[in-house]
Amino acid sequence: MSSVDCRIGEDGRVPPSNVITVRQLTRTYGDRVALDGCDLTVAAGECVALLGHNGSGKTTALRTIAGQLTPTSGTVRVAGADPYLEPEAVQARAALGFVPDAPVFYRDLTVREHVELVALT
Repeated sequence: MSSVDCRIGEDGRVPPSNVITVRQLTRTYGDRVALDGCDLTVAAGECVALLGHNGSGKTTALRTIAGQLTPTSGTVRVAGADPYLEPEAVQARAALGFVPDAPVFYRDLTVREHVELVALT
């Protein structure tokens, strides 16, 4: 994963131009390290791909950024909000769309209907 510098304001918040900012993100499972000091910045309008071998931590990184897993250490900001701290987490979740490895599709829904349904949850 690449590391890109970003400017963080005096209040510790990320400027609106950075949609996702991850600093020194670490996630462990017992004594197994899945992520070790991951830094990532995604600017508004930027498209980013995480590439790596199986088991390299891509899904763990995405799930942690999305607030589905709690980091062992480090910080995550989505649209300037902390996805682990209520009520900020509501703002973070509203600003991020996440489709897991095995998305659920409903055969009787159109693509538009499926997206609308998923967007509500």
